[in-house]
Amino acid sequence: MATDNIFVGLDFGTTKICAVVASKNEDGSLDIIGLGKAPSEGIRRGVVVNIDSTVASIRQAVTEAERMSGVQIKKGYRRYSRRSYKELQPERDNRC
Repeated sequence: MATDNIFVGLDFGTTKICAVVASKNEDGSLDIIGLGKAPSEGIRRGVVVNIDSTVASIRQAVTEAERMSGVQIKKGYRRYSRRSYKELQPERDNRC
């Protein structure tokens, strides 16, 4: 599977953290090939209050999405507000 056709999204919410892996088709549409979610620990009202708990929740969601999709996630896009997205490239030893 060509990695330039794989997209990863992360959604950080107050109740849960989701990771999704999608594959782009020839017609430009996306197929969801992996999904992971975890309770949002360490986030209260949209604010990180415990970074270690938040990272553990992110790792859990990403690991589930990797297992389902068969894709090792190296970078993704995180959704941190309704209007803005930023590319996320975690350090090799600090994957989230």
